[in-house]
Amino acid sequence: MANHLLQSCLYCDDWWAWYSEALLTDTGAGEAPGTPCGRVKGASARDYLDLITAAHARLDQLLAAPESEWPQRQDGKLIWLKAKIDQAQVEADNANSAEARKALEEATADLKNYVKLVPMGGY
Repeated sequence: MANHLLQSCLYCDDWWAWYSEALLTDTGAGEAPGTPCGRVKGASARDYLDLITAAHARLDQLLAAPESEWPQRQDGKLIWLKAKIDQAQVEADNANSAEARKALEEATADLKNYVKLVPMGGY
């Protein structure tokens, strides 16, 4: 989440935590058992709040520095689409079926369409 915060603030308009209840419920280390509000198992809201605080401090440092010192832009969907192609390629190589080849073609088309529709520069 901290990396997404930095990426969104540096290269997009803003960021927000999607489900704020996860950050406001059972904030202490002795919180109720289970994984409330979709948090990672064993993580308290305080863990998340501490990471957000640290990420904001890092963001303040980066914004005071030249853009050349910022972390490289990452596109989560692009990374996911490339991984989808890799998985489809493995399945197509192993299965050698029309269905597997079709899945690979669709994954490749999805990537091409994404790159065409979203100007990314450098991809």
